[in-house]
Amino acid sequence: MSSASVVGSCAGTGANGTISVTLPDLPEGAVVQITLSHSGQGSFTATPNFTPTSQTGTSYVVTGTGATFVGQFTIQFILGNNQQGTVTATVQAVSGVTVEGDTSGFVTKRRDGGSQNYNQCSAG
Repeated sequence: MSSASVVGSCAGTGANGTISVTLPDLPEGAVVQITLSHSGQGSFTATPNFTPTSQTGTSYVVTGTGATFVGQFTIQFILGNNQQGTVTATVQAVSGVTVEGDTSGFVTKRRDGGSQNYNQCSAG
């Protein structure tokens, strides 16, 4: 069993935020999937600081090495004037492990009209 911690953060400037994923003691050969989803307006890009075992769109598969997995996504929002979007990361077990704990986290950004400022953010 791995007790997940998935936490969004407003860290980053402008349109950027982050989502961190920690999976303690991920057994060797265990497979988990981290899926990013978007709600609201606009769109986003995500850049992981790790190399996934495989990736399909915004779903990332990670294979355990018998150690703690720590990964982070830099999320860049692409929003028009007066638009708001939320990106949520969710972790689920595929094989070889049960994932419990905080299995999802999010970051939300809003862009005010007529400016380039992404000055409203919430995360958790």
